[in-house]
Amino acid sequence: MQKPLLLLAGAGVLIALSILFFSSSDRPNPVVSNDGNAASSSPETPTPNDLRTVPDDTNYRRLMQQATEGTGKTNAPSPAGRALTDRTEPSELSFRELEAVFDRIEGDAAAGLSLMERVLEEPEDRWNGLEHQWLLHKAGALAVAVEPAGLIQRIESFDSDTRRSLFTQGAAEALTDLDVNRGIDWIAALEDETLKTAAIYGVSKSWAKQDRMEAFQWLESLEDEASRRQAINGLVAGWALTEPEDAFQYANVVQGESRSELIVEAAAAVYRTDPKKASQWATRAEYGTPELDLVLEESVMRWADQEFNVVSEWAATLPHSGMRDKATVALVDSWSQNEPRAATEWADNYPTPHARNLMLQRSFLQWGLQDPEAAASWIQEQPVDIEHLGLLHRSLEVIIEQDPSLAQPWQNALTKPEIKGFMDPVFSKPQNDF
Repeated sequence: MQKPLLLLAGAGVLIALSILFFSSSDRPNPVVSNDGNAASSSPETPTPNDLRTVPDDTNYRRLMQQATEGTGKTNAPSPAGRALTDRTEPSELSFRELEAVFDRIEGDAAAGLSLMERVLEEPEDRWNGLEHQWLLHKAGALAVAVEPAGLIQRIESFDSDTRRSLFTQGAAEALTDLDVNRGIDWIAALEDETLKTAAIYGVSKSWAKQDRMEAFQWLESLEDEASRRQAINGLVAGWALTEPEDAFQYANVVQGESRSELIVEAAAAVYRTDPKKASQWATRAEYGTPELDLVLEESVMRWADQEFNVVSEWAATLPHSGMRDKATVALVDSWSQNEPRAATEWADNYPTPHARNLMLQRSFLQWGLQDPEAAASWIQEQPVDIEHLGLLHRSLEVIIEQDPSLAQPWQNALTKPEIKGFMDPVFSKPQNDF
């Protein structure tokens, strides 16, 4: 089972936490490691202009235009909120676009829950870990607002422990937002131990937003280690929402692998509202985890949406490390959404092979979907080696799977015999196999 987002490990954490909670000393602001020679062996930092333009002709743009022209912003239960959700087709929108729809109908829980029920019918592997967590937390909170008596029935309807636990976290947080005692009572009412520990996370997160000291005293009373771990994780997540610098500084002084895990917990709590802070925090972690990779990537991409050139300059100052590579991969991913050719050409010269391959896979894929002829022309100008042939083969499989109509344009554009022959198996595969 995938545990909700992180589990804290390591002895002495509760002691360190109590010391920090009761300390009155000033804490320095978090800083990003700096290395004067960090950029010496990397390619020139990408600084494209006007990257944040979004094509007008998209389902999301049309949906938002209809909502604006029809009723204005929906902030309370109304026919407008229902109309907007009825027009929303989850399969046609990205996660970021779905977030915007939910934000627009924030005051209409019934409309939000109706939409969420359709969103959760999408294949689970469509969402990454952070997206999946946000959706299930949101679902739990909406269910509390609309039909709290049906929480258990909704939990039982999920087909995986991960979904049940994440939904329970969100519901417990929402119940505790209303009344701490309601959250605590719900923990006691749950029979499944896995759900109890998930609810402890949600209660602790909400309680920390209201009264961190009381939340800390409560978690000290918990008897088993798993419950205390979940409570500390939730407490740090909630703490980061109200006193982010203090929460980060606590996570930053914990010893061992627990330090990295709690840094990610704090960063995951703020990545949507303050991606700059989350990006900077994530690069302070010392131990790589899949959760850290997701938080760093999503934070950098969101920050780049706001200040691409600033993020580009910041990434170049990071010391040579896996963290710098991961941040740069996310930056190129953001860049390629609007300027895939420039992003691909820049990525092709990046010095770290693994990061270079990841960048090229993302940027070239975007380019191949947007302009097959230009992308084909570029790839045929490159050395015919295993790296570029592999890039083309992997990209074409995804491109044709996403849009089978592009198979013929690509087949026409690839004229170099040694490349065309290598790609024939991709084109000869029946479209219904994709």
